[in-house]
Amino acid sequence: MLYITKHITEVRTDGIYIRFVPLNFSFKKIPYYIVEECKIQVYDPFKGEEADKSKTPQQKVGPVVILKLISGKKMLISSRKPEELCRAIRQAAAQY
Repeated sequence: MLYITKHITEVRTDGIYIRFVPLNFSFKKIPYYIVEECKIQVYDPFKGEEADKSKTPQQKVGPVVILKLISGKKMLISSRKPEELCRAIRQAAAQY
């Protein structure tokens, strides 16, 4: 049997909406007022920490969007185009 999974991230006027199909039936909303900072960083999923891409060329580490929340927690959002996603989040948050 073939399983299809898809990660959907939408940047709307009132917040960031995230959904992981087929596990989530509805979107999870992240309002802009709890997002303190949005940046792009290379993240190593095996070590669970931020990595320097120049030091780990043999490993498959990719850039992710890291949202720093006002609670001090960090949220990682993977994307095929992290620069575009981060730019959209910053523009929408500036208008909010």
